[in-house]
Amino acid sequence: MDLFDIIGPVMVGPSSSHTAGAARIGLIAMRLLGCVPDTCRIVLHGSFAATGVGHGTQHALIAGLMGMLPDDPALPSSPQLARERGLEVSFTQEDLGDVHPNTARLTLRKEERQLTVMASSVGGGRIRVRELDGMAVDFSGETHTLVIAHWDETGRIATVSQLLALHGVNIATLQDFRDQRGGRAVMVVETDQPIPAQLVEVIASVPGILRVSVLEALQGSTAAGRAMACDPVPQGFAESGPADRLETLCQESEAWNAGLPEILLWRESLAQDRPPQEILAQMGEAYRVMKQVRDQYDPQERSRSGLVGGEGAAMEEALRQGTALSAGLYGQVIAEALRHSEANACMKRIVAAPTAGSCGVLPAVLLSLQQEKGYDDGTMVRALVTAAGVGLVIASRASISGAEGGCQAEVGAASAMAAAALVYCQGGSPRACMEAAGMALSNLMGLVCDPVATLVEVPCVKRNVIGAVGALAAADMALAGIQLKIPADEVIDAMKRVGRALPETLRETGEGGLAATPTGVALRRSILGDF
Repeated sequence: MDLFDIIGPVMVGPSSSHTAGAARIGLIAMRLLGCVPDTCRIVLHGSFAATGVGHGTQHALIAGLMGMLPDDPALPSSPQLARERGLEVSFTQEDLGDVHPNTARLTLRKEERQLTVMASSVGGGRIRVRELDGMAVDFSGETHTLVIAHWDETGRIATVSQLLALHGVNIATLQDFRDQRGGRAVMVVETDQPIPAQLVEVIASVPGILRVSVLEALQGSTAAGRAMACDPVPQGFAESGPADRLETLCQESEAWNAGLPEILLWRESLAQDRPPQEILAQMGEAYRVMKQVRDQYDPQERSRSGLVGGEGAAMEEALRQGTALSAGLYGQVIAEALRHSEANACMKRIVAAPTAGSCGVLPAVLLSLQQEKGYDDGTMVRALVTAAGVGLVIASRASISGAEGGCQAEVGAASAMAAAALVYCQGGSPRACMEAAGMALSNLMGLVCDPVATLVEVPCVKRNVIGAVGALAAADMALAGIQLKIPADEVIDAMKRVGRALPETLRETGEGGLAATPTGVALRRSILGDF
């Protein structure tokens, strides 16, 4: 995982796991087949089956099958576009066994070609391919990847490795999966460079190789940011360990007398073999999209269900009229969180941070703070890097998926990220940033994921408000020197245990909590019949 698994993808709402992840599953399946299929049978499992209609999962899978990225504005129109293109897609629901709750199995056909792919959306728009034609595999498709079906025979892996080396392609990872000795096998080779077309033809001609598929590095957005000034990686800097402890980041910051954004950018630079300023520019693009969401807000627009829309404008009016108890920065944060969350529910282009369901928290505090204090974009983008670092640790130690850990893993994580970013902007120390993150997360521990009518609307939109306001309170306490007394890393570990203890009905299935109230059940019956 990297920083852009946390701040990103740039995507069409409403759910990073159920919409962006689903689009990526469809896209990867299409690329593995090598073309847009004529027909595709899709089996939905678990949370995909239970809440997929409300999350636009079917629309997203179809969009991916036609080559759309998760941020394509045409994604909500994909069923109609598929019909016009002659692509026939059918959906069924089935228990696929002991797999991730956000899993789909796709059987694609194009004339004589056929392929069955089972893949899971694991949170934040990231996916893992789990099976190819019934063969167990495990890869993400996020890097340049060769997928080679072959017979398990001596020397096959060595031959492929030699051919890659002869063409100047460096192997990053190589895995080989087989059903039995001498039987069918699938080789998955992730590389540092794109794989030339002529090399694919050479590999495909090797005796015993059945099929070769190529996946180009999969990005979440087609946009590119402008360059920003950033210090290069200093001589002698090396990661002291994986980014799975906030304490590690604090220690590195102290050892190198550098801020958290610099430490995180240097780490990312080494991991991705990219200049730090390029990474910072990409983060700047994410912040630009957040601003765009605010500037393009339409108070007249409503979600497909009619449950969400106009609430950000209503809060703004209350602030103007002086009837709201909150004012100044706090009032603006509430209004901004509502606006961003509404845009997500209306299937507009947003930035998952760390998920689409929690996309309103970070922009609410950062955009409002910039307006209040007049900070430049460079400061705000570095704050976003700081937030991403906190989210990366949470994802590594626990989860950022509501289907795995409840809403504490989404809005709770976003609140922790936002609290750290606020402290950074106000000149707080790295340890104060982590204190704020720990307090914000602890205050939302145990928060369940119970979307009414399976939609990312009720209570999701209002929970973004609570996450944002809670981040402000946690940041203020940390800046005042107030401590939680429990280290932030231990708070994350506790959150993971709590998430595992939550029953399935309270983990994004739409079967418990507010979704199971009489009104929630009635809304589900009335709304889902319209989709």
